[in-house]
Amino acid sequence: MVERKKAVILVDPLSTGVVLQKRILEAGLSIIIVWSDRSQPCARGKHFARSGLTADQFPAVVVHEESKLDDTVKAVTAVKDVQVVAIMCGSEFGVLLEDSLADALNTAWGTSHLLSSGLPDTRLKVDKYLQSETVRAAGLAAVRQKLARCPKDVELFIAQQEGTQFKAVAKPQTGAGSVGVAFCESADAVWSAYETILAGEHKAHCGDKYRHYKSAGVLLQEYLEGTEYIVNVVSLNGKTKVTAMWEYDKRPYNGASFVCFSKRLLGAYDELHLVEILQYTENVLRALKFRDGSVHAEIMYTADRGPVLIEANCRLHGGNGAWVHPAEMCMGYSQLSVMMDAYLNNGKEVFSSIPDWPVKVNGGCHQVKMRTA
Repeated sequence: MVERKKAVILVDPLSTGVVLQKRILEAGLSIIIVWSDRSQPCARGKHFARSGLTADQFPAVVVHEESKLDDTVKAVTAVKDVQVVAIMCGSEFGVLLEDSLADALNTAWGTSHLLSSGLPDTRLKVDKYLQSETVRAAGLAAVRQKLARCPKDVELFIAQQEGTQFKAVAKPQTGAGSVGVAFCESADAVWSAYETILAGEHKAHCGDKYRHYKSAGVLLQEYLEGTEYIVNVVSLNGKTKVTAMWEYDKRPYNGASFVCFSKRLLGAYDELHLVEILQYTENVLRALKFRDGSVHAEIMYTADRGPVLIEANCRLHGGNGAWVHPAEMCMGYSQLSVMMDAYLNNGKEVFSSIPDWPVKVNGGCHQVKMRTA
């Protein structure tokens, strides 16, 4: 009998997913690519150009269609001469399919080895409104917000701002990369942002890449004053490892409200308040009941309320994976390498050997994004 080659199902290998794909192949594993219904055909084509590979170099390339999970399961199980050992997600668009496909294949094969997040409500992977409400219900600090589904909701939110210095944020209910997020200093600005988001003029509109939220609203939130941090986490069987902390430098630029200029890699004890942020992030994941996988959490540290969740992106840190090599140079591991160990080795090599928090950053790392004048 010919031994089947071990393979990973990689959902939407875009952004950091291209780096993940490279690492999986370097580990000697095959890859079955599954494109989610949320990924765009143009991005799929560019993927092969960017990675330098062609579709025929993979055992299979499957395109998932909305509401046709059974067909996707059949297509994957029909792939011959491979043994699927894990399902991983490369980018934001595939996070929902990652869970549903893992659960469906575990059922089809009568196994339990394919990890999924374990969230009691899958919407928590992408819905910023539900995330903050869940965190609030757990007694943790949460952003004040209103989900606007109609003009009356906008009116109520604006009325709540009276008597204060008007600062608010409007954003899509789901999304990534700060796309469609607007800073509002007046009621008129809130109305303008609300109408723009509903019209789908931003690239992350629910009627396009986020079809699972056909009735999504516009999320109106208080403006949090403070310093924003990224906390990268890998969880395995409910045990969390913070693999990196980055301090954001975001500013208005070229008509956009929140543009990233740089990220600074930090150790857990480099600043007094970082431990508080780490403890808060772990409590957030407990509140969400996140069990397995990667989370890229964005946390605002405020002077009066301490850390407050902005959003928990249930996937690898994005940015095309430009952070992977710098993190590994400074700490010896990254969120990507730790996640691969968790999924492929049950955490026996890297996950179990690293500290719970990034204790020491050797040298230093400041990832700078160049902006033209």
